[in-house]
Amino acid sequence: MDERRLTLEEAIEITSRPESHFWDFKSKNIDGKGLQKTVVAMLNADGGEIVIGIENPIGRPANPIDLWDGFSVPEETNQLVQTVLQDIKPPPPVEFAYLVIQGQETKGLVLLVRVHKSENVHKTSAGDYKLRRGPQNLTIEEAEVQNLRLSKGLISFEDQLVASYGCDDLSAEPELARFLSTYSPRTAASDFVRTERLARKEGNDLRPTYAAALLFAAKPQAALPKKCAIKITRYATSDENPSREHLKDQTTIEGPLYRQIADAVGAISTIVESVSVLGPSGLEKPKYPTDAIKEVLVNAVIHRDYNLSDDIQITVFDNRIEIKSPGRLPGHITERNIMSERFARNPKIVRTLNRYPNAPNKDIGEGLRTAFQRMLEMRLKEPQISVSEHSVVVILPHEPLAAPQDGASAHGHQVRKRNEGCVLPASRSRAHQTDAGGRLISVAKDLGAGTSRACKTGCAEEASRPARREEPEKKAVGSVRDSVITATSLPAVPGLSRSYRCSRRFTRSLFLIGCLTSLFGMGMGGTTGDRSPTGNRSADCEKSAPRRG
Repeated sequence: MDERRLTLEEAIEITSRPESHFWDFKSKNIDGKGLQKTVVAMLNADGGEIVIGIENPIGRPANPIDLWDGFSVPEETNQLVQTVLQDIKPPPPVEFAYLVIQGQETKGLVLLVRVHKSENVHKTSAGDYKLRRGPQNLTIEEAEVQNLRLSKGLISFEDQLVASYGCDDLSAEPELARFLSTYSPRTAASDFVRTERLARKEGNDLRPTYAAALLFAAKPQAALPKKCAIKITRYATSDENPSREHLKDQTTIEGPLYRQIADAVGAISTIVESVSVLGPSGLEKPKYPTDAIKEVLVNAVIHRDYNLSDDIQITVFDNRIEIKSPGRLPGHITERNIMSERFARNPKIVRTLNRYPNAPNKDIGEGLRTAFQRMLEMRLKEPQISVSEHSVVVILPHEPLAAPQDGASAHGHQVRKRNEGCVLPASRSRAHQTDAGGRLISVAKDLGAGTSRACKTGCAEEASRPARREEPEKKAVGSVRDSVITATSLPAVPGLSRSYRCSRRFTRSLFLIGCLTSLFGMGMGGTTGDRSPTGNRSADCEKSAPRRG
């Protein structure tokens, strides 16, 4: 068993930490049955850690380290280790380690029990089921145990039978006919339902499962006793807790799951296109990668807990999109391993949707990774995932990593497309700012994973060089290229930055300022800097000035 040596500061931090949903400590005098209750409760919830050899903090001493009262030798922990490994059923995923304070070894060994979230439902040797909620270990009854099995994916609610919906109704559904028209090999509806276990016998009757109704019923919401639609809400605000006055629109998407996904993605896109927010250049349309929205939505539809009577909630704010899926994370999936591990709560739904010609879940297990990648490619911050006891929320923030991407870089160069590697900020207004000498004082950071080394180096070199005056282009003054007016195409005017995103009126104003400045310099004199190189000011002006009338 591993032994970790702690500094005094680390030991004080441990003894001072309050008990929580993920943290508990016990006296070294605890018996095996008492320890089993806490381990089982954490196994059935979200995992956690238990330290044994820390006294109860009630009546906490002035020095927290005085709570440390560990075991004299490792052998004293054998009985506790054995009761966890042998008496808890089924065998639990746990790890053990010893903690000792450097320089204060006489305070003894503390036993650390690291409890991993389990895909199983566990019970103590006495047959009790426990569940961790906050710092408490609660006893749960059989009905709650059944719900726990469903939420963990041990049994799937998609396999439950539907009482008010028959196989004749299912076989006549237009969505099932559309699906089978492209299915290979050609299969009759009744044979497909039977072989895919989308119906089971109940007495003498063959009844469809929840999965069958969700996949193919024209209105599953009418056939099933639980909510299973997608609700989309638009709030015209960026507030965390919007009020009713911010509510602009609300719509509910119903129908078979394949149609729900397509209709919901379309509805979200329409709502997003109607949003206008105030940005650096005035009113702007926030842009989200459609693939990211779709992948997160598909993930919610196929992995949600259909045992919970609630709709998937999608909320479109001015600065973000929130997608809330009913149900906790299934099986052994946690916030830490959600990007690398796989677990299907509804395998029949996942498998059947994957058989559509244009499958919404074509790359099984890649949904969230794709969403993260698409947000990065559009230079937006990565999605945020939060988990509660009854839901999983994914937030797609409309926050740029560096500066808004709108078609051209600060130096007038075109911004590269997604498949061309590096994406540079398109405006100097936020990421590129210059000091009085024209040198960049802040540059865009974190070009992101996947950017080539050469691209990163080139961007860094360009950002570190002084902003130099570019050679004038051979085109009319005030010409517009990609809606960007560059300083090089105008007469040099002190104090003006190198590029502007302007209206036509502002362009004419700049041109007039440049002309007036030039005329002022030619027609007025007095300073040494205004003299010609030849010293004959009037002669030089006569040569350079255009002939009038």
